Amino acid sequence: MAACSRRFIEVKSARSHGRCEECKRRKKKCDERKPSCGSCLRRKVSCVYNEPVIYKPKKAAKATKVKVKAKRHDDPTPVKVSDQNSSPPIFVPEPFSLGADPFQSLASFDMGEDDFLDIKTIIESILRDPNGADEQRSYATPSLPEETGSSTSSSSSSNSTAITTPSSFGNAFQQRLQQLSMISGKKSKGEADMELSARAFLNNFKYFGSDSDKYNRSFSLFLPLAYQNKAVLYAVSGWGMLVLRNGDQLKAVEYLDKSRFLCDEVLDRLQRDPSKIDRLELISLVVCLTCHVLVSSFRGDSAAWKKSFEDLYSTLKWVGLENFFNGVRDSPIGLWVLNCFFYNDVLKVIKVTNDKKVGTLFPLSEYHKIISFNFEDIEHSLEEDDFEGNGYEYDIPRPANTLDLVDPVMGCCISLFFRLAEVNNLYDLFIVKMRNLIDLCRPLMSEMDGKSEDFQIDFVRSPQYRYYEDYRVQFHDWIEIHTDRLTKKINETLPRIAALNRIKDPKERELHLTFFRVLQLALLLFLQIKLKEAPPRSMHVKRLMVHCYRNMRQLIVPNFVNRLAFPLLVTGAAACEIRDRVIIKGMYLEMAAISDSPNLRKVWSMMQEFWEINPMGETWDMTQNIINRLDWNICLI
Repeated sequence: MAACSRRFIEVKSARSHGRCEECKRRKKKCDERKPSCGSCLRRKVSCVYNEPVIYKPKKAAKATKVKVKAKRHDDPTPVKVSDQNSSPPIFVPEPFSLGADPFQSLASFDMGEDDFLDIKTIIESILRDPNGADEQRSYATPSLPEETGSSTSSSSSSNSTAITTPSSFGNAFQQRLQQLSMISGKKSKGEADMELSARAFLNNFKYFGSDSDKYNRSFSLFLPLAYQNKAVLYAVSGWGMLVLRNGDQLKAVEYLDKSRFLCDEVLDRLQRDPSKIDRLELISLVVCLTCHVLVSSFRGDSAAWKKSFEDLYSTLKWVGLENFFNGVRDSPIGLWVLNCFFYNDVLKVIKVTNDKKVGTLFPLSEYHKIISFNFEDIEHSLEEDDFEGNGYEYDIPRPANTLDLVDPVMGCCISLFFRLAEVNNLYDLFIVKMRNLIDLCRPLMSEMDGKSEDFQIDFVRSPQYRYYEDYRVQFHDWIEIHTDRLTKKINETLPRIAALNRIKDPKERELHLTFFRVLQLALLLFLQIKLKEAPPRSMHVKRLMVHCYRNMRQLIVPNFVNRLAFPLLVTGAAACEIRDRVIIKGMYLEMAAISDSPNLRKVWSMMQEFWEINPMGETWDMTQNIINRLDWNICLI
């Protein structure tokens, strides 16, 4: 007999009041009129026990079978949950320390997946919709492995059933959050409840589907640090709930605001006394700010993106990019942060520094060290990490090599991103030389203004005008040489074969190659418009534009639509004829039908504004150039 058995029930008995495990072992059904076991939860009937009950074990008896009749009103005496002789106690977390340092380890409240009392059973029960069983869907998604499991009351059964949940996961999950807290043994409020809900979300995220491939790929890197750091915990939870299908947007914003508040506190301490910031706190701060940069980019919030990116840049500048890289070269999450920063630095169109530079904020030579380490040293292992978690063990898959840390598109097109960085850096030099040329020209023009033609002819022969003329020749020769050199480098750039070989699906590999070609054409077109200031009606600009949007048509698929914002912007700026604008408008409508991206909507609004002030593409004005107006009107990350 089992230790918790009350009495033996013969097989042909009409009903059983035994525990659920015994009922299943004897292939009996519990009484539906007066249920007294956990299986009533699956039958959707009210249980007579409102709280978990553990029965006193009886003394061992002889192994003889005695047939008795089941008494209807037999009421065993329950014992306390904390009794050491009973079943394992329900996990009760220790109280939160609300006044603790925001970047202090969360060792006092570690709630792993097992501590949620078989969380799959809990979610199955609290998220079940009795009236909409036909509308339920599986937790498993095409991008995540299918998860199956059995309930707590049927742990001894060998059959596993797939977990289902209502389609409106976000609302149901948040509505039952208090019940989750009660089941886990703590009725917490305020900040403690907020932290508990964030941890519950991370523990259960693998059962749900996210539309963000970037978040799904990076999720395993987030968990160790999120369990140790409150700011990272809230940032990762808020970002995850934001990209979740039918996630609670208000709750996501609440998490992100809390995370941003904690980041500001650490930034203030960093400015006042940098010696008190250790390595783990620094990495936590950089990771948290990177999450906010990516969230702002996902939402299309250029103001929030600029603030987070400026804070991230100032932190890395204070530490030193190369010093930070040397400190995290064996840390997967540290390398992930540096890859994201480079990607955002190259593709930014917002001027974030006081000198109004649009080029890279750090020298390309420093970026080359990081990228060569991440992409060329393919066999470099990243198994070692210093996030032990104060004795906690995490069963989290680690990437086999550095290519697993980055987006496949970035791995394929990394050389083109360096070419884009060179274009932006050249544009910064172009602006400096152009300003010097204008400063020399203005006094000469004022000297000639209102004078006779004979005076003007004599003036252009003067030494001061000849000096301006020499500088002008040097400027035009300089821009021609450097743009031609960059054009040649862009044309000769090839995709990274090692990244393509990791893409197993031939169709996906072909799409990545097509995107590489689209980005290559967009860069050439960008170079002609931004640096050479070529008119839109020139044959060379038209040829690049037509080739670019013809290849873009093949990429109007869910996985690539959000990546087409930059090529769409450049082709829209170059389109001056009605036929080309109609084609580009049709492509945008197809993209909008697939993805409701804020960045795509901003690109379209900018294109419409530019087309209205330049209806036929015949006028040319620097103030009307769409490329020169990006820094105050759009976020294209």
